[in-house]
Amino acid sequence: MNTDIDIVNAALTEIGSTAFITTLDDSSEEARVAKIQYPHCLRRALEKAKPSFALKTDTLDTPLENVTRKNWLYAFELPVDFLCMSGIVVEGTIYPVPEASIEYDIQSEYLDGSDTRILLTNLEEVEIEYVAHIETVSAFSAEFAEALVILLASKFMAALPKDRKKAQELEAQFRALISEASAELRNQRETQKLEPATPSLRARGGYVVDSAE
Repeated sequence: MNTDIDIVNAALTEIGSTAFITTLDDSSEEARVAKIQYPHCLRRALEKAKPSFALKTDTLDTPLENVTRKNWLYAFELPVDFLCMSGIVVEGTIYPVPEASIEYDIQSEYLDGSDTRILLTNLEEVEIEYVAHIETVSAFSAEFAEALVILLASKFMAALPKDRKKAQELEAQFRALISEASAELRNQRETQKLEPATPSLRARGGYVVDSAE
């Protein structure tokens, strides 16, 4: 599958429909549902699966001026393609490790005429790994594309005059596929036990790798 139309038509096939579309602007009911549901399904699938093809890193080192929050020292504007956090990259580790427990929060701020998502932290500089909004279907893994097809099929099944029970079954199938894809990504990553570093590094949220194991 190379385009969003391929994903949509695969989802229609999944529910037994032969009313395929050529663009999201077709006048058919299938195209109307697809145009509404596809962006939401794509975002949900990306946020749930956190697939490797959508993971990016970025170093935030320019705090926003005149943006303050109680209990937080620094605020940074997040990348424009940011969907959700995967983790904070900790020095001395290959991948973000949840056990590091570096505190942060994500909020919205009105900047340059629009609502912008910002990262709040007590670190003056922070490297983040995040899930980016990827729309290029050819970049999707086969497993992710399959899960997206199933999720979209469940929306078609609910919106078109079809079987709502089948829609629920497809939703459950999507959750299983996403869980499997997420587990596989975790298994591909090296996990390392972290322990607090020196007091000075700990004060900055730093951790070191425990090599005793």
